[in-house]
Amino acid sequence: MGPGRKNSSSSTSSYAGSVFSQSSSSSVSTRMSAPDIDVALYVAAGSLPCEFVGYGECEVTFGLEDTDAWIEHVIFDHLHDNLPKKVVCWFCDDYIFEAKRTSERRQNFEDRMYHIREHFLTERRTVNHMRPDYHFNTHLQDAGLISEQSYNAVRRYNEVPQPNWILAHDEIPPHVQARDSRNQRVYHDPHNDERNYRRERHRSGKSRK
Repeated sequence: MGPGRKNSSSSTSSYAGSVFSQSSSSSVSTRMSAPDIDVALYVAAGSLPCEFVGYGECEVTFGLEDTDAWIEHVIFDHLHDNLPKKVVCWFCDDYIFEAKRTSERRQNFEDRMYHIREHFLTERRTVNHMRPDYHFNTHLQDAGLISEQSYNAVRRYNEVPQPNWILAHDEIPPHVQARDSRNQRVYHDPHNDERNYRRERHRSGKSRK
């Protein structure tokens, strides 16, 4: 299978977090939580995961020798033969796979999948290294194959781990938490308690005279 168009600014991702590292979340947040799937099933190298594992929708895997079945599964079981015009690799930026005509989309998609297979074969990649394909994600949304929530969740994905100062929409900054905690503290001063006790005893003694 021939490669797609070479990307002039290519790089290979080595960031490992989880499937799409941060995937769909029910709340709008700067951070995204991992999808509700059993990631442990995919940790071992040497298997080909369905692309829709990143959407939390499919846990099917194929052996490296079952490449054609893997590709057919994605094309027919999920895309329903509605193939995107433009796609990229899950792991690197070396090539852009773009079909000039609709009739070329099948070959273009297969070329891209065989390219991805090479990463699994030669670099022992797993789904923990996968990045979302934003062209693929947009195609799924335009074709009505995924929900608006799933589409937006993938759009919010960030390959670079977020700094601590970037917070979720409902997260309280640490300095505010510390301030509120200080304001709510009740301090116990044994010396002050003793002085108050003596003062009260002195007053009660005077009242009895």
